[in-house]
Amino acid sequence: MVKNGQPVQKINVEPTENTALLNGGGNVNFTPPMSPFVQARASITKTPGDETKCTESEARAVFMNYMMGISFLVYPYVVRVSGVFGFLITFTYLAAVSFYTGLSLCDVLDDTDDIKNDTFGDLIINVLGNFWAVVVASLQYCELFFYVVAYIVMMGDNFCVIINSVFSTNFQFWESRLLWCILVLPTLFLKNAKALSALSDMAVKVTFLMLFLLLLGQFIHKETTPWKPVPATEINWWNYNEMWWGHATCMAGFSGHSVIPEIRGEMQRPRNFRKVFSQTYGLIIASFVITTYTAYATFGNAAETQLTFNYTGWIAVLIQLCIVFNGYSRVALTVYPISLFFQERFKELEKSNNSLFWTGTFTFRTIIMVFAFVASVILGSLDRVMTVVGIICAIFFVYIITLLLWNTVTGKTSSMGRKLINYVIILIAAFSIVMGLIQLMNFVDPTIPIAGTEVIDTMKLEV
Repeated sequence: MVKNGQPVQKINVEPTENTALLNGGGNVNFTPPMSPFVQARASITKTPGDETKCTESEARAVFMNYMMGISFLVYPYVVRVSGVFGFLITFTYLAAVSFYTGLSLCDVLDDTDDIKNDTFGDLIINVLGNFWAVVVASLQYCELFFYVVAYIVMMGDNFCVIINSVFSTNFQFWESRLLWCILVLPTLFLKNAKALSALSDMAVKVTFLMLFLLLLGQFIHKETTPWKPVPATEINWWNYNEMWWGHATCMAGFSGHSVIPEIRGEMQRPRNFRKVFSQTYGLIIASFVITTYTAYATFGNAAETQLTFNYTGWIAVLIQLCIVFNGYSRVALTVYPISLFFQERFKELEKSNNSLFWTGTFTFRTIIMVFAFVASVILGSLDRVMTVVGIICAIFFVYIITLLLWNTVTGKTSSMGRKLINYVIILIAAFSIVMGLIQLMNFVDPTIPIAGTEVIDTMKLEV
């Protein structure tokens, strides 16, 4: 085998009996979910002789769709709370380390091509065994669930803002979230993601349109712009007390590691995924940095928990409509993989009583939406949802399990020094989970006056 132009020793990883886990058999019956956007593509009907394997550009689009989600909407608020330098330190660390761990995961996948490794579940069960497979599957379901919660918050809150600004009503966030939970139910009654695959593709275009509108609004703001930022005296430069909270919140924007094996497995030339990963990460990091600092330069400590709340006028309506569409197109795609947990356990029922099987499946999906709505009310705001995703799921996938895989597989023929570095990163990740939880539970926004109970007056965009 050749890697980076140099011959290297082939690393053999023998498939284990634990493979039964992925087929619903064996001692552990816990099926890892497929990522929503890969599932949408895989659901397309295949014709004889057409494997529908994707090109590099198609793989890049799917990966970009997953990565360019909603996290960037809370990044300016993270700067407001953790400070400019606090954000810069945490973001630089997580961007650099997540890029390193992503390339490490590519190494592992290249070194395990002789076994089934086209999903994270396949890879884990064949390399690390039952225990880690159950952990990974549980966290994947958890991550998908909280993204459903995030989409409910996005749709409901932004629609609420539109209604209240246009009709001068007193519509509440929780009421708007409940309304959109009901409106999205018809998409959950589709049997698979095929019908929504076109919406998924359109969601990518809408996301970039939204980015353009967000930047446009900042540059045409009447008082402050990225070229004429808020005064330095009104900027929060540093707040260590919320840095770990900021790290966890930002981590949600780098949670794409969990779908890398699936996207790579869908490619015509899987070994070219390293190039796809590098290009996508470059675009994502640049987009996050630009949109975050232009927004904070414009709004300063008035940056809201969702950046869209800082806009008014026609441009606000367009941005918020993009948000609502984006969330609506993604909810069902995210619920479908979770429902596989139910479907895999009642496969025999599908054959014997198809009607009862689908009634149970649709009921299960509806129950997921009910719990997601309740979670959205409990957590309250988008930044808290993203923090939970970062603490519970993203840190684990980006830092911990990826480097454990590398040390177990590729690390067999590598230096001890790099393995030790990986273990140090894992320890820092574990520490960041604890500190993130502590700071989340004791969260205090330093830009809110101590004597007050309301957020300081928000700088609105009058466009």
